Amino acid sequence: MSKKITTVEQLRETVDQFTQDVERLTDEAKYEEAEKVNSKLETLKALLYEKEEEELKKKHAISIEELKQAYEEKMNKFNFEWDETMTKFENDSATLIKTTKEKQNRQLAELETEFRTAAETGTLPPVVFSQECQLLREQEKQLGKMKKFKEAQRTKMAADAMEEDEINRHQKGLEKRNNDRIIQLKKQMLFELTNLEKTIERERNANRTKRLDETAQLEQRYKNMQQEQARKNRTELNEFHSKRAKLQFKERSMASSMVRTSARSSPKKAGPKAKSSPKRQAPH
Repeated sequence: MSKKITTVEQLRETVDQFTQDVERLTDEAKYEEAEKVNSKLETLKALLYEKEEEELKKKHAISIEELKQAYEEKMNKFNFEWDETMTKFENDSATLIKTTKEKQNRQLAELETEFRTAAETGTLPPVVFSQECQLLREQEKQLGKMKKFKEAQRTKMAADAMEEDEINRHQKGLEKRNNDRIIQLKKQMLFELTNLEKTIERERNANRTKRLDETAQLEQRYKNMQQEQARKNRTELNEFHSKRAKLQFKERSMASSMVRTSARSSPKKAGPKAKSSPKRQAPH
């Protein structure tokens, strides 16, 4: 072999050429040369088998690696899309909470402004004095008309004190009512905000669960594809070995057949002739 063999294809061509050379030398009855070439041929066949097996295993390794790369690319895209989805969800949720709080703050400010304006403009609900207080005022007027001024003064002072007390109680009642309305509004605001946050948390957990489920599905699909590719690779490698074994068996069978045919067609060597015993002459 003057040319250096570097590829499997060159090795196959060389094996084919040596096979033809062996057949030709055999036909020409140049058995010694045929034996030498055949010895090289067997070495080349063994080398070709090793190279083909190596190439097949490399192809299998590439198929597994390509499958892995495809899976990683898909997972990267999957995670990127989910990250974007979750980022948008969190941003939208934060915006919704912010706008809800701003709306609630406006509602509270409007209610406080309403109370303050009513106090400043005197549009608060008027005081309704008790019947007892009203009777005292009537008595005061009657006593004044009757010129019982000392008694009228005492009655007036009692009525003034009672009115002042009832006005104070009325103002405290208004303040309590306003405070109760503010407390009620704050409770409603807290309830609304809490429900909103719970809804957001439920949706967040649902998204996380969905992402985990889809991730598990992708991982399982990848494992299934890995197992299927490994099974195909094993089958192909087994078929390669089986084909090699069948070829070797066929070559051995052909070689044995040729040896038997050659043996039958070779002329047998003649053995030494037996000496014939001298014939006796009959007596005259």
